Amino acid sequence: MADNPEYISPTLVIDPLQYAARWNGLRVRIGMHTGLCKIKFSDELNGFDYTGETVQIAARMTSIANGGQTLMNEATWYALSFEERERFDYNNLESRRVNGLRVPLEIYQLNAIPGREFPPLRLEETECALQALFQDDNGDALKSGQDEKETLAQQTVMSSILSDCFSIFPATRRVREVMPLAEKWHISCPPTPIDREDEAQETYFNNLIQQLVRKVLTVRRRRNQGGMGLIKGNTYTDVNNNSRRPSQHEPAVNPLAHIPLYNAPVYETDL
Repeated sequence: MADNPEYISPTLVIDPLQYAARWNGLRVRIGMHTGLCKIKFSDELNGFDYTGETVQIAARMTSIANGGQTLMNEATWYALSFEERERFDYNNLESRRVNGLRVPLEIYQLNAIPGREFPPLRLEETECALQALFQDDNGDALKSGQDEKETLAQQTVMSSILSDCFSIFPATRRVREVMPLAEKWHISCPPTPIDREDEAQETYFNNLIQQLVRKVLTVRRRRNQGGMGLIKGNTYTDVNNNSRRPSQHEPAVNPLAHIPLYNAPVYETDL
């Protein structure tokens, strides 16, 4: 249509008053992040595409914005000079944890239209999952038949917490440090990647963390549901809730004894 000089857009023939009544405007949300990108050939696009953590963070920034809202994180903010920052009307939304990212981000909102207000950032799912994850054992955070979306959000929160614990190590060492923990929880670890690049090691590490989170949440859910016996004095309760007192020659059996405990090693760092 653009090549046809006689083409007239249908919106141009609408009466301006009718156009204003039917069209409330297009609200585009923008999330900005600054960093180095990787360029790889994409078979789907039949061309080159940007990949890597920088692209992922930018996409996550966009996902938490509302329509018409422009956000940037500290990477973009501190890439600007002092003179450039003084030109902006902005609000500091403080540090927020974003779904799928290991560390919180300092978020700034650019006020393109003075006085315009926006709803809270789209972080409710993560915040609710974080509250549910740390409920006491009598809570229903992980009850049977809970909403799958809530479960995935809880996995995201716990994955971020565990990833933060190992973030003090470089990518190539994180795999080596998390392997003993995975083995203690009887997680079958696939062969370590031959590729020693940070991206391959990071992908392998994230997969281990996801498996570990699923295992921990499964054990926690069964414990909250009473599916695992608990010791009460010399009386123990089996999975069928049949309580009995062991005989004189029968030692009390701890049904949780088969679950190994992990003693976290102490590391010396230069931090």
